[in-house]
Amino acid sequence: MADANDTLRISASLRQSWDDNYNRSSDARPEEITIAAAGLAFNKKISQQQLSANLGVSRYEHNRRDFLDATTWRGGAAWIGQLGNALRTRLSWNRYEQPVDRAEFIGKDILTFDHRQASISLVPGNHWRFPAGVRRNALEHSNPGQLAINYEDREAFIGIGYVSNRRSTISLELVRGERDYPRQNLNRPDDIPPGADLNYDYINTALSSTWVVTSKTQLEGRVDYFQRDGEVNDGNGSQVSLDGRWKATDKLSLPSGYQFAQPAVGETSDSPSEVQRLFVEAEWQATPKLELTTRLSHARLAYEPRTTLPARTEKGYRWVPLAARYQFTEQFGLTLAGSLLKQQSPVADRDYIAREFSMGMQFQF
Repeated sequence: MADANDTLRISASLRQSWDDNYNRSSDARPEEITIAAAGLAFNKKISQQQLSANLGVSRYEHNRRDFLDATTWRGGAAWIGQLGNALRTRLSWNRYEQPVDRAEFIGKDILTFDHRQASISLVPGNHWRFPAGVRRNALEHSNPGQLAINYEDREAFIGIGYVSNRRSTISLELVRGERDYPRQNLNRPDDIPPGADLNYDYINTALSSTWVVTSKTQLEGRVDYFQRDGEVNDGNGSQVSLDGRWKATDKLSLPSGYQFAQPAVGETSDSPSEVQRLFVEAEWQATPKLELTTRLSHARLAYEPRTTLPARTEKGYRWVPLAARYQFTEQFGLTLAGSLLKQQSPVADRDYIAREFSMGMQFQF
């Protein structure tokens, strides 16, 4: 007899997107994109072992720029096991592809993210957790001009965590790793420092917490302090994120969040040295079948001087006045969304306004 946790889900979607500034520049050029996607997800519980796997494909078709047409894949698998009463094990792999953000690179470039993890946790009771393990994270570009900034992270970690009776959590994790740019000797993007070694070793200490304030209010926070040892990527810094969700009524939720980050040079073809993001959102379950959302976000990005661009600060604003999802049946849903993006920069080509509208259908079998 099948376990109640056994599931098999097949999904399909079709989305149409209209963008009147697809170049993300002062010279606005429109584009219309059709995205078709299909996926398969599987979960099965065998005794105390949980197995899961997923596979999906997406096809991007451009109306004017057919040279950007692409097919992307995603897939993953995980095994979560239990050894006796106090040990938990996890093996996981996840790989997915997506087109590069148009604000970073306007040519054809498909990003491939690969994440692998093996860990074991000592769980002596209902509250304490003591995890340890290893991880590998990699990012690959498909565009020949971007291959020099492909990277691979290899790291080991240990931690300690506590879960309260109300399911609030707090955890501390110590990570030691190294980032390698295996193809950095190839021609680099113009805004990446030439010649210098991009590789670095790092130590990261992360404190994270989820605080269930009330049944309607929840806060999540994370603070990372890192030390990098390399020729270009050197020194120390921090990453901070704080997210909150307040369920004002049974139908209205108000999520919000803040993020501060100091990325490494070379993560993208135009990496800022400091990023701050802030968002506020409202989600209204108007009827059991209709959900409405509005969102406003602000980003502030600071850039060090590069070979082709000066030091500068850029600001970005994105407003989603309305996103609507209507679930006609358990198998079929429709989504509509519009957004306005305004980018302010002292560099003329990076100062622009873009408008987007998307319409999508989702099928689940």
